Amino acid sequence: MTHITSEPEIQSTQNCMTDLRAFRKCLGHYGTGVAVVAAKVDGQRCGMTVNSFSALSLSPPLVMWSIRNESSARSFFATAPHFSVNLLAADQVDVSGRFAQSGGDPFAPGGWSPGEYDEPLLDGAAASLSCSLVQIVPGGDHTIIIGQVVSYAHTDRTPLLFVQGEYRVSAPHPQNKTITASLQPTPGVAGASLMRLLSTVASQWIDEFDIDSAAENLTRSQSRALAWLGEGPQTLDALRINIGLTDVDLDEDVHGLIALDYVQQIDSHTFSLTSLGHAKREGMAFRIHQFEETKLAQFDASRILAFRQFLDSLLEK
Repeated sequence: MTHITSEPEIQSTQNCMTDLRAFRKCLGHYGTGVAVVAAKVDGQRCGMTVNSFSALSLSPPLVMWSIRNESSARSFFATAPHFSVNLLAADQVDVSGRFAQSGGDPFAPGGWSPGEYDEPLLDGAAASLSCSLVQIVPGGDHTIIIGQVVSYAHTDRTPLLFVQGEYRVSAPHPQNKTITASLQPTPGVAGASLMRLLSTVASQWIDEFDIDSAAENLTRSQSRALAWLGEGPQTLDALRINIGLTDVDLDEDVHGLIALDYVQQIDSHTFSLTSLGHAKREGMAFRIHQFEETKLAQFDASRILAFRQFLDSLLEK
């Protein structure tokens, strides 16, 4: 396997004032979980997707999260005496998208129940915490909300992750001794877990290809936006659900594509690719095809076809 390394691009912290997008991209290298914070005040419910959740203290049990000062929900959560933090499971991308988009009632489809203090608890979450508001702390362009955990619950469900502007699913690292041992065939068993094998190969391929994709001069989320827009005109909410970005991030990425003449705005909510954008998308698709062909060159074509058919059949199930 060929490894390509490059010197990191040094950015002065003074540049953060003029290049917030570059600063946010830097922070995006720190992977987080995905949570929905929810509360109910005077009969009104409010919920939003965040990845700023963090543990603060074990004794007393304190947690924290932050919300943009410009957010319309800031005053709601700043006064809510209780709130829940729902750590989403890997199969809840649609839930994350629903609570990340603007407008509408994300609770309308159901899938939640009231907690002890009437705070909404989402069904199917990997874990949930019910909290009492303790303190509100100013934090630059954000407000930090600290809560004390009064009850919690967790399951064995795989958590949903968010890294470098996209959803991820956790997989055991190959260097873990216990994982390395578990990858070895077990007597009476056909071999290693198929799920683990597929996950490991996919992660290795994605990481290896992303090294080359830097030459595209696009962020990963912008590349994904181009791919979705290639299917036809999309609203920001549709893109948000599919890509998983917050309002500010998505707006900046899409307008960055407009500045590059890859995307055009049809109306106040809808965007589509320009002819240059279609050419860019086709070029990226060709590079992906070349990468796959290189990785599969050593294998017989009939085996590759059989494997594709096998994966297609799994998706149909």
